[in-house]
Amino acid sequence: VSGGSGTLSEIAMAWQYGKPIIVMENLPGISAQFAGKTLDNRRDDRIIGAKSPEEAIKIVKSILSNK
Repeated sequence: VSGGSGTLSEIAMAWQYGKPIIVMENLPGISAQFAGKTLDNRRDDRIIGAKSPEEAIKIVKSILSNK
């Protein structure tokens, strides 16, 4: 949960494969630093930040219902 180099690798892989990325904004570690940002110019969307697990679940449900 603290998010280090493994988390960074997972974020990069998900980005490369075009997967939505949701990070917890209020936990220690590297992932919170990317909330609301892009990794590069390959995608138009941004990494989504959530303030709670409940908010993250709502975001996932919203993404799935729009497919």
